[in-house]
Amino acid sequence: MRTNPRVGILAGFAIAVVAVLYAANSAYRNAENMIEASRQVAHTDEVGAELQGTLAAVTQSEASQRGFTITGDPSDLVQYREAESKSQYHLGRMRALTRDNPAQQKRVSALERVVQQKMAWQLHVVEVRQKRGGAAASAEVASGRGRALMAEVQQIVEEMQADEARSLDSRALQSEGIAARTLQTVTLFSCMVVLLLLYACNVILRDLRLRQQVQQQLEQTQQQLRDALETETERARVDPLTGLANRRAFMEVLESERCRSSRYRRPLTLAYLDLDNFKLVNDRYGHAEGDALLRTVAQLLSQSVRRSDTIARMGGDEFALLLPETGLAAAETALRNIRKKLAAAMLEKAFPVTLSVGSMTFLDFGMSLDSMLLAADRLMYEVKQHGKDGLSAKAFGGESKSAAAGKD
Repeated sequence: MRTNPRVGILAGFAIAVVAVLYAANSAYRNAENMIEASRQVAHTDEVGAELQGTLAAVTQSEASQRGFTITGDPSDLVQYREAESKSQYHLGRMRALTRDNPAQQKRVSALERVVQQKMAWQLHVVEVRQKRGGAAASAEVASGRGRALMAEVQQIVEEMQADEARSLDSRALQSEGIAARTLQTVTLFSCMVVLLLLYACNVILRDLRLRQQVQQQLEQTQQQLRDALETETERARVDPLTGLANRRAFMEVLESERCRSSRYRRPLTLAYLDLDNFKLVNDRYGHAEGDALLRTVAQLLSQSVRRSDTIARMGGDEFALLLPETGLAAAETALRNIRKKLAAAMLEKAFPVTLSVGSMTFLDFGMSLDSMLLAADRLMYEVKQHGKDGLSAKAFGGESKSAAAGKD
């Protein structure tokens, strides 16, 4: 029985039309999936940025609260309030970004609760400092409640980041599955319809190019996300005004140097520096001039120490200096030189600003980090109580104790 050529042509044409429509539909779905994958990457990037912003704001508020606990300087509370406002903003953005994810919404609620508890606890410490003094506030800080809440904040942030990463991986696998099925179908129809072979190959090559481009974009976006996370982590360790290390970074270096000095039995000097009469500059010339003064002091300190030394802004007008491998006499010489340079710089600007310094040289490392810092802080306050503009230096441990205080 002979087959009608017209029927064969129509059948071939019908098959060709079906193949083309199916291939076109598959390519369209694949393109949509690739676009959705790119959107998911951008979404993950945005959520990660808001998470890091929240963590940075909570860290800033904690540093401001600790600064106020130590100094009682009301200017520290300005940064605290700013950090509180920033945390609420980032939390609101996260809630909006994750509104289609019930699990993430629950975590956002949990994060809001813990952040509120953290802020309330810090406010409690501030009120204790205002009403009962620094010792009572330090005792509250030593209870560990603030550290526990901070750890809970970090845990929730890590869980949310992990959930976003899992969603992104799942979407990538789904995209690869759809692309693979599309390729198989197009190949099958290409074998059945010889006349569509060239067209099918073109579709496949175009699809592969699209996949490669999306894959490259995905890798680039992931790298940008990693870079952004590294940048945010680094920013969380730097004082934004002066560019010096902040309290968190300083305490990490102090712990490392303490362990090293304890192991090799080498001296370690920790100095606490406070600008006298700094408030007068703010009152007379404005806060912009005060900020410029703090940057000038930071630059002067950076130029006056070794590369192995560490300088940090602890909050307000207070700085800390860590001098590894430095004994009592060498530390006094270095600190007197810093005071002379600062005095010359302030004389040039006609500012009534001087420097009160408390310095502790350690050969016995049985103290906690906070106790070491508090010891230097107390020496600095002794100088301020005896007329300011001076240096008090003592040794703790193997060296015989000595002191040098007063104006140079």
